[in-house]
Amino acid sequence: MGGLLLLLGSFACLVQAHDDAKLRWVWRVAAVLLAAFAAWVWLGGWL
Repeated sequence: MGGLLLLLGSFACLVQAHDDAKLRWVWRVAAVLLAAFAAWVWLGGWL
């Protein structure tokens, strides 16, 4: 369940990156980190 919430948060960051031109790189980095953490959770991590 936690991995799914992290993935949804990652998608929300990508949507925000599309809307906010000045801080686009910050939102993209956040999205990549959340997606990586979600994959780690699904592949045997904890949460």
